[in-house]
Amino acid sequence: MSDKSISRRSILRSLGYGTALAPFIPALSARAQGAGVRRRLLLVFTPNAPIIERWKPSGSETSFTLGEGLRPLDGLKQHLIVITGLDKAPGRNGGPGSGHAKGIAHTWTAAANASGGLKDCGGGSVGFADGMSVDQHIANTIAPTVKTRFKSLEFAVQPGGTEPCTRMIYRGPRQPVEPMTDPYAAFDRIFGMGVTTNEGERLQILAERRSVIDRVRGDLTTIRSRIGTDDQKKMDAHLNAIREVESRLQTGGGTSSCKVPARPAKLEHNANGNYPKVMDLQMDLVTLALACDMTRVASLQMSRAVSGATHSWLGFKDNAHAMGHYKDDNTGAKESVHKMAVWYSQRFADLLNKMKAVSDDGGGTLLDNTMVVWAWELGKSNNHQTAKCPFIVAGTAGGYFKTGRFLDYAGGPPHSPLLVSMCHAMGVTSLDKFGTLTVGGGASGSPGPLPRLRV
Repeated sequence: MSDKSISRRSILRSLGYGTALAPFIPALSARAQGAGVRRRLLLVFTPNAPIIERWKPSGSETSFTLGEGLRPLDGLKQHLIVITGLDKAPGRNGGPGSGHAKGIAHTWTAAANASGGLKDCGGGSVGFADGMSVDQHIANTIAPTVKTRFKSLEFAVQPGGTEPCTRMIYRGPRQPVEPMTDPYAAFDRIFGMGVTTNEGERLQILAERRSVIDRVRGDLTTIRSRIGTDDQKKMDAHLNAIREVESRLQTGGGTSSCKVPARPAKLEHNANGNYPKVMDLQMDLVTLALACDMTRVASLQMSRAVSGATHSWLGFKDNAHAMGHYKDDNTGAKESVHKMAVWYSQRFADLLNKMKAVSDDGGGTLLDNTMVVWAWELGKSNNHQTAKCPFIVAGTAGGYFKTGRFLDYAGGPPHSPLLVSMCHAMGVTSLDKFGTLTVGGGASGSPGPLPRLRV
């Protein structure tokens, strides 16, 4: 048998070990270097747009009344910063693609879509976003000191497809991240080995898992000397991944707020009628992943741009996208869109209440120590308008923000400074601009964090 055939088979065997390592990666909470509050970031996306005149609060910054579309959040008003007026596609109309393609891709990247090549859900063709999303930038930057099991976790509810209108998170230019859509599979990935706060059990588990990693690393190192340059590069990448796992095994601790749930029952997660149920399960999982300190950065995508979800539980027969193409003088159609927006507000309230119910080890609640940012796809759905897009920031990120406020940016500045503010809130303060869509002119269009957001 030739060395080449031996090495190829050995590579497969070692890669098999690598795959088998997944259950051995510790589902243990890992604290940040140093003491203090563990700040988290959670991004939430919903499709289409509310009827903005019925969603927008009235009043001043600190004395305001939530619009009808936000009434389910009345009990959480003190935890919110409601933001209106920002533009996701400033400058020369925000680059290639339909309003829908821009509405989802620009949200967290503030970068234009690349040109052509893939299906644009608004007709024609377009590429993926040509930039990294803000959550991935934050996750990469804090990873060396925040040694959680996952740099980030991406959840979605029935996004469908693989084209630009189905993806909102990007690890780099034109590199979309596929979210977890099946709660059953997501549970296995995140909590497959459970969590222990018993120090004796933890040390035993660490010793056992280190021996597995050492065995794999030894095999790969031996093989590396017998393969070509290209294969060596692949092998080095695999070794680096193993070393990262080992470094994470060195961190331990535990969190009293982490209680691993029972595994969810398997269900048809892509069935339209299960949309609310899947949403509930994904909200449970993202809350638990943050509470157990599996990650500090997460996202939850509801449906997609050009949403095909039919809200039959609200009595509707048309899908969300079709309903969004109402005529301005059709009060009945607008009432249905408003009703759907209220439903999403209720779901967001449910998520915040789940987080508020979790006491955090650093003091306060999980909601207190998280920056939850809720974004709609569009500012007005019947004309695909990306201007005047509504956002909500919930939670103070460990006291970084003062909540209970309403901010109306009537001049229509770009939303990219909001992404800079997210970075700063998470301790990533080395940049003052994010994305490529920031336009100059006036304080609100200049580089830097979003004016007035932090007081």
